[in-house]
Amino acid sequence: MIVRQAQAGDLLAMLAVEREGMSPPWSAGQLESELCHPASRVFIAELDGSCAGYIAFRVSFPEAEMLRLVVSPVQRHKGVGGNLMRSGLHTLAESGLTVCFLEVRQSNEVARAL
Repeated sequence: MIVRQAQAGDLLAMLAVEREGMSPPWSAGQLESELCHPASRVFIAELDGSCAGYIAFRVSFPEAEMLRLVVSPVQRHKGVGGNLMRSGLHTLAESGLTVCFLEVRQSNEVARAL
């Protein structure tokens, strides 16, 4: 598995994962806006040559907020989400991040377990 910073060329693959894995999904415009926003840090996980998931942070150093963590349903339970989170937080910490927030619905058991 490779985790790297997402680029504009990843938009369609990220959108496909978003539509498979989230309800309601972000629109193409929302994803594109996040990829282009100067305070955003978006990382993508590639597994077997395709997008397995992505994570998006909004950064205001020394703090950040995790906005989105999406893993393709067929790639779940393979460590993709954990790798995305660890890699993203590690990269942000190297830049001076000291705190990261995550706000989730009470009904979102998976996110609450993070």
